Amino acid sequence: MIDKLLVRPNPHNDESQESFLYRLAIQNHRTISDVSTLLSRSDSVSSRTRNRGDNGTSSFEKAARGLFNKREWNDRFKILFDLQFQKFCALCFAENPYVRTLWDFKKYVSCHKHGVALTNICDTCARPIRISSLFRRTCVDCNSQVISKINSVASQDPFSELIAKTMERKDISITEQLDVLLMETEQLKPYLRLVENGNMKAVMDLRKSNLYEYAALQSKAIHLMHDGQRSIQLLADQLDDRLSKLTTGNAISPYRFVINNPSGYKFSKVLKASLASNQMVRNDGELSLKLICTLWQIEEKALRKAFKEVLPGISLKKNQVPLSTFARYSKQIFTICKAR
Repeated sequence: MIDKLLVRPNPHNDESQESFLYRLAIQNHRTISDVSTLLSRSDSVSSRTRNRGDNGTSSFEKAARGLFNKREWNDRFKILFDLQFQKFCALCFAENPYVRTLWDFKKYVSCHKHGVALTNICDTCARPIRISSLFRRTCVDCNSQVISKINSVASQDPFSELIAKTMERKDISITEQLDVLLMETEQLKPYLRLVENGNMKAVMDLRKSNLYEYAALQSKAIHLMHDGQRSIQLLADQLDDRLSKLTTGNAISPYRFVINNPSGYKFSKVLKASLASNQMVRNDGELSLKLICTLWQIEEKALRKAFKEVLPGISLKKNQVPLSTFARYSKQIFTICKAR
């Protein structure tokens, strides 16, 4: 039982459970494995049911179990968390040395209190920082100080602020908070790709190597989410450039997940507007009828009839239509489809 430990520091409301167990271990001269085992031997009470009473469990143990544990959530939510390394705000940690729950969220990359980017790699060996390194104050890989300098470079990120505000809400449960963040993270994904010209690998690599630059990229993606016209123009320009080397299908492949679920992404409006905008002036391509039907959620039979009505001489034998033709007549075609 965790109550057997003689030194019992008070847990902080915004502290991760893993952080609290490390502090318990250090102050009681035990290993983290010992403390984790003591906690696991007691009746299992997850942080998702922390408001439920539990007879026979002390208030101290309830407090320990009630802290947020990123590792106990199911696969649906694990995409939200950093599980392999530990980000931290050096200013927060200098004020009070414990790990904040917010730091465990992948998209929380800029401290909403101090306005600086979080740190996730060792300055000396450039390897990811682990939670044990924070409490040792030295990198477990190279033994250099992990808080040798305080990051004071300003870094404002609206999405990090959104995560903080969502997790502070008292009117919804933790599961509902995570559902909100999962939905917002999904909505952000195509805009992150848009900022990096469809290259999600570049986005992921940047998040691992430079959180200051990633925070700027994420902030730019958020602003694009709220600027429809700019997003449409940027996507049209990128597609126009990609069409010089690729087929239309391959050019828009980074957004295939949006095409396959258009009602699930706000970005589908940007994608549809770009394809129908006639702004791709340098290059033309072929747009498949299947893609049009999937993205606009209409039946192929109705689409074919609309094309024949607007353009009686058009040939659709290859189940494709020139992108420029589609853009020029899309408004008329969809008006006819909706009327039916």
